[in-house]
Amino acid sequence: MDAGASFEGTLDHQLDVRVLRFRSRPDSEEPALLALELVSAGRTHDALEIVDAALAADPDDVDLLLGCGVAAVRTGQLTFAQLVLTRAAKKAPEWAEPLRWLAMVLSMRGREERAAEVARRAIAAGATDDATRELVRRHERRVALDARLARFRDDPEHEEPALLAQALLDDDREAEALEVIATALGREEDADVLVVEARARRARHEDARAEDALRRAIALAPDWSEPARLLGTMLADRGALLEALPIVEHALARNLDDTTLVALLGRIEDQMREAGISRPELADAHLDDLLSTLDRIDPIGDETRRAIAPSEPVRKRTGWLPRIARRFFGMPDPSAPSARPIARA
Repeated sequence: MDAGASFEGTLDHQLDVRVLRFRSRPDSEEPALLALELVSAGRTHDALEIVDAALAADPDDVDLLLGCGVAAVRTGQLTFAQLVLTRAAKKAPEWAEPLRWLAMVLSMRGREERAAEVARRAIAAGATDDATRELVRRHERRVALDARLARFRDDPEHEEPALLAQALLDDDREAEALEVIATALGREEDADVLVVEARARRARHEDARAEDALRRAIALAPDWSEPARLLGTMLADRGALLEALPIVEHALARNLDDTTLVALLGRIEDQMREAGISRPELADAHLDDLLSTLDRIDPIGDETRRAIAPSEPVRKRTGWLPRIARRFFGMPDPSAPSARPIARA
């Protein structure tokens, strides 16, 4: 038997002896201390038995009430925990511990406004833990968000709908985010709003509707890489590689410095290679976009372009696009052909 197991067995035996002694002679043990030690050892039901017995003798013992509340929280008895912690907080209003635990329980029971109020009292009494402060911050964010939503409902011109919808989505308020999105799109198609809609639809596992929103966003803002990255990722995740490839290539041709697109294209090519899927030729439209992008990059002159640009048939079939992106934006292996070339048609 290892030393850790032996020590735990000894500790359990010692606690057993103390519990039996308390049952026969309650004044032989400090009940609050024994209850907390039992909770620490994972014996919360025994802790509740000790606290209940002691409270019967002294209902106003704050240490006991706190110990009882902590034990109840650990066993998921939140209603009982709220009752005893409320009593403890009333008996010792200047002590932060009962208030801190009470705020936690109220939050766990979905009573956020009351939890924030109690958390503020705990902080005023000296609580410094991050969890208590976060309860207050989360409530303040929710109040501010409620005010923004109310303004939007009153007059949509008062709020930027994409930012508001994203804030609601970040707060797990998907239904209200979609309400804002529907109102905004009913007034005017907007790429930012459509991207947020796609995130909301994905959170609801409505992938077909998410993909549709991203396609519409790409049509509205073809130079913006975010909707293409999201759509390309979704398509690659479900194995639609030949559908994902041109979307990502097209976006990369317009955004050569986007390292996330370069990485995504590499992932798609790897998946195609593993599946034995032939790589189609790079579309002429993508080549035009690429050359237009290169024209906007000052360091690339005609001589450099001639040195790096193969003939059109070659560049359409050799993954020229991602290598150009790697060459000019510090990515590794800028020009060497892959050791594992993609199967060609």
